[in-house]
Amino acid sequence: MHRAADRAEDEAVRREREAAKALAESHAARKRLDAAERDAARIRADAAAARKEANAAQREAERAAARLDKVRSSRRG
Repeated sequence: MHRAADRAEDEAVRREREAAKALAESHAARKRLDAAERDAARIRADAAAARKEANAAQREAERAAARLDKVRSSRRG
């Protein structure tokens, strides 16, 4: 009878350790997920800024091309 109680206690301790380990792994996974979400948000913000910069550069290039065409046409005319 005593051995059965010892085995049951050992099993309970083992399960408690497994539960604690699973909880720690869950917390670690949550921290990694939070970090990944922050990284993703930063990447999205960087991409938006790059798009804005590229659009501004394209508009400036189009204006420069239009000025160049205007200068070329005035020289011909």
